[in-house]
Amino acid sequence: MKKVYPREQKERVLRKLLELGDGGNAPEGAITELSNAEGIPLNTLYTQNASLKRTGAVGKFSASGNPSLTLSSKAKYEIVVRTESMTELELGTYLREHGILAEDLDSWKSACQEANDRSSIAAKEYRANLANERAKVTLLERELARKEKALAETAALLVLRGKAQAFWGDRED
Repeated sequence: MKKVYPREQKERVLRKLLELGDGGNAPEGAITELSNAEGIPLNTLYTQNASLKRTGAVGKFSASGNPSLTLSSKAKYEIVVRTESMTELELGTYLREHGILAEDLDSWKSACQEANDRSSIAAKEYRANLANERAKVTLLERELARKEKALAETAALLVLRGKAQAFWGDRED
């Protein structure tokens, strides 16, 4: 007999699957942990994860009524591409059927249009941060080498001191 889970639990679990890996690509072992935590069989979660890979969405509507909270970025991009060539009448029908607000679609479009600009800015910031981190690593390596030399010298002096005391004995009299 097929067990029916409450809608809230199903949406919560599906959101967790999406969080584990964008679009249903959950890391190995994460689904097992989720299965144990929620008390849902592994096969059920693997089936749902496969569904997420295909659709990229938790469900048609989220608990708050706003699918923009449950759609993956891949699904949002596909919606933007799909709706780009639609007439206004077709677009309105599509948005109503899928419970998407026109404002959300507009924000997704602008995010898609600015994606390359953001990536080039992010790449420049990444290269600058990488250069700074490399400079820090170089300084730390130099300091570590200096300290290792000082420690080796101190250890050698202590060994020599011990050998000298053993050879000449204690000269405290």
